[in-house]
This record gives sequence, C-alpha cells and structure tokens, in this order.
Amino acid sequence: MSINEILQNAYALPLEERKELTKLLTKNIEDPMLSMDPYFYERREQLHQIKDDIRSGKMEMHDEDEFENEMDEFEKELILKYGN
Repeated sequence: MSINEILQNAYALPLEERKELTKLLTKNIEDPMLSMDPYFYERREQLHQIKDDIRSGKMEMHDEDEFENEMDEFEKELILKYGN
C-alpha cells in the first residue's frame, strides 16, 4: 500500500489511530506543519519524479531567458485572441 493510499484511508480510522499513523509517517519531517498536510507526500513524490525526468532528459529544463520569451509570445497570442 502506498503512502497516498494509507493517507486516503486514514480518515476512516479512529482519532487516536490517526494520530499514531501521522507520527509514524512524519517522523523524518522537520517542519511540524507539514505533518498536518495530507497531500504533502503526494506532492513530494511528484516533485521527485519531475526532478528524475529532468535528469534523465525526459523533461526539458528551460533557462530564464527562454521562459521569458515563451511567456511574452504566449501573452501576445492571448491579446490577439481575446483583444485585451
């Protein structure tokens, strides 16, 4: 069972069992506020996957200038399309 599945099913547990599960799952988290975020683990897994994809070349990493140019072009397209 994945962490996400555990967290999704955790709401059906009694309060004391949820607290104990939260302690187990968050024992390596330095920020106590993260332990209150039920989607922290899901987002962390997604971030790690993105980083792995960038390293392997599956996902392209854009530099700041390229990003700015693409956003400028996109903004021009929106202005032409919607007339603002």
